[in-house]
Amino acid sequence: MNNTDCSEIDGYEKADKFVEAKNSLMKKWYENPYDLKILIRASFINWYLLVEWERTKHLNIDCDELADRINEIYDFGIKNFSENEEFLLAFGYMISVSPENFASCDYTSSYNNGMLMLKKAFKINPNNDLIKLIYTRSINKEILTKPMCENIVKYIDEKFVVDSVISDYVKSVILQIE
Repeated sequence: MNNTDCSEIDGYEKADKFVEAKNSLMKKWYENPYDLKILIRASFINWYLLVEWERTKHLNIDCDELADRINEIYDFGIKNFSENEEFLLAFGYMISVSPENFASCDYTSSYNNGMLMLKKAFKINPNNDLIKLIYTRSINKEILTKPMCENIVKYIDEKFVVDSVISDYVKSVILQIE
């Protein structure tokens, strides 16, 4: 991933200014669509605002516009990053959790596509603990242990120096596993 400066976006997220964060991320992505870090963050914030609609509807964001942006980024990403484990992990997770938000096919086909993306990310990099955890969780929640999950949270704290919507979301999902 590139080292794009995201301090302004981090500030928006910390202040719960998600519309500003989304708009800033989309602007950065349009300026440099090959920046994988921005691509993933832009897709994630659009996806997050859509799937967490009950918690974010007060922001008056158009759901159709969020879905359009997610699919626009996905279409670009799949053409340019289909062999990148970070892209596959991020989109594989988002698609497997909410296949209805991805217009490429019907619900079952989208879900299966998400699962295949997770599997491919794992095959590319089976030693990445975050990929291993998310892939393993997608196929069998029973084999995960609390220490395994706690190690992943430490990994996320090291990888994401600043708290962000992505890091907070991933940590909350992981800590639900026991």
